[in-house]
Amino acid sequence: MPSLRMVTWNSGGEADGRGAQLALSVNAINGTAPAVKLVAIQEARVGIVPPGSIYAQLTGGAAPFAGFVNPPDHPRELNPGAQPLAVGVNRSYLIGWDPTGGGPVSAGAAALISLAPALGNGVEGYINGLAISAAAKNNLRQAARNIRAPVRKVMTITIGVVVHTIYFYTWHAELQANWLAASWATLGMLANPFAGPGMYPAFEFFQNSNQYTADLAALTPNDVLIVAGDFNITAADVNNNAALFPNFVGASSNLSHILAFSPNAMGANQAVLAQQAHYVTPYPPHAILTAEVQW
Repeated sequence: MPSLRMVTWNSGGEADGRGAQLALSVNAINGTAPAVKLVAIQEARVGIVPPGSIYAQLTGGAAPFAGFVNPPDHPRELNPGAQPLAVGVNRSYLIGWDPTGGGPVSAGAAALISLAPALGNGVEGYINGLAISAAAKNNLRQAARNIRAPVRKVMTITIGVVVHTIYFYTWHAELQANWLAASWATLGMLANPFAGPGMYPAFEFFQNSNQYTADLAALTPNDVLIVAGDFNITAADVNNNAALFPNFVGASSNLSHILAFSPNAMGANQAVLAQQAHYVTPYPPHAILTAEVQW
């Protein structure tokens, strides 16, 4: 059975001792096998010159990141040129991985996927199919073009002669407060279904995006699709809304989550999240969340 031990953390930047805190937590996690092979950070420092403290840890060649590739992927959460109406602080995603000892091998650079509606794509099809006014649809289109989108990275793990593809997404989900004109109420509902501050339509944009639906369709029983990050919603929000990542299994800590799905031939979903834990840090509100994804 292939497996991937990973960590996700919204670090709120890379200042102070955040890099040292990540290393301390991963060393503690690695006290139980298997070791962490993938690290996904949200709200990392924009740019890598001079490097932030987490970037420096991941690329420094010292334990617990001695085998990690240099440099890790570091795309921005927002693109000011293409997203002129983007709201909020623009930090970056930071993805580091360790290919040694049977760890994941990158098949390409991480890239921000588009949630922008366009003629014929899934996001436009979702919005256009809603029974709401034309003005409300336009509010949703504007939000979809300007919100924080997930980053996608394709990796592989080879066991014997079998190649297992990992479709990995990390996401700092948009806040509802940033897009009041594209609220849950806009969709004709009485109330936002989330206890957390996340924006419900953003999840629909993500799950109807062309890239995500193509990856879901491409999965074989050897493969897994993982979505991890700060979703700005609670575990109850995920569990109480059946349309959110159906058939995924999940680990949660406050607003952070690791979700996984594999169409294993043994059943509808044979992905398992083992050795789940979270590490509270001096940098609230987010803990460092870890799980071993098995499929």
